[in-house]
Amino acid sequence: MKIETIMNCSSRIRLERQKRSWTQEQLAERAKLSTRTVQRIESNGESSAETLRLIAEAFGLPADSLLRAAPRMHFRAPWSLTVKVVTVLASVVILALPFIISSESVHWLHWCLWGAFVFCLFFSVNGFSVRNGQLLVHRLGWATKFELAQLSAFNANPHAMMGSIRLFGNGGLFGFLGQYRNAVIGNFQAYVTDPENSVVLEFGTRKIVISPDDPQAFVETLRDATKGICKETTTSSSTAG
Repeated sequence: MKIETIMNCSSRIRLERQKRSWTQEQLAERAKLSTRTVQRIESNGESSAETLRLIAEAFGLPADSLLRAAPRMHFRAPWSLTVKVVTVLASVVILALPFIISSESVHWLHWCLWGAFVFCLFFSVNGFSVRNGQLLVHRLGWATKFELAQLSAFNANPHAMMGSIRLFGNGGLFGFLGQYRNAVIGNFQAYVTDPENSVVLEFGTRKIVISPDDPQAFVETLRDATKGICKETTTSSSTAG
């Protein structure tokens, strides 16, 4: 019997498979199904109750978990180890500087460092939301907004920041924020706190890179929000040198 109440079950199954870094062939083998069956389900989302049960068991999930849930709208911005280390070290240096160097001649330096620290904190990224046709990059009490109607392409790419050169902005304190460039993407605006979670978005000629806590789920949310008005690009296997 066909399960007609499954809404875009293909996206849910594809997401669970990608989370585990399985190929369609690996999922088929674990679920004791043919590869063609898995391909068909991921293509049109139609599946029998028994097939859905086998796929859910392969994932270690209850069958009803493959029913489409409400799309996630808010994503955290987790810090990578590098961001944590840089931020902690910078904080320690700024706090300890008056005790290390007490000369009045460097008093101005202490206040300059505090000013730079507060400036970076003000522009730090706390999370990402997709709502009301906009992508919101949450900062400290405010947000940078991008109109999804202008979104032309997107893809999750954990290598997006590799080989990047900082042109202007922050290189680790609270994140990698500002103007960057590499050989693969070209010039782009970074709102990244964990490079391994990078998602590349193109708004015409403008490109940005963000780092939600669950890149694949974020991509699914974008698919829902854009409803086919833009395309998801294929992640390139090449990286910048």
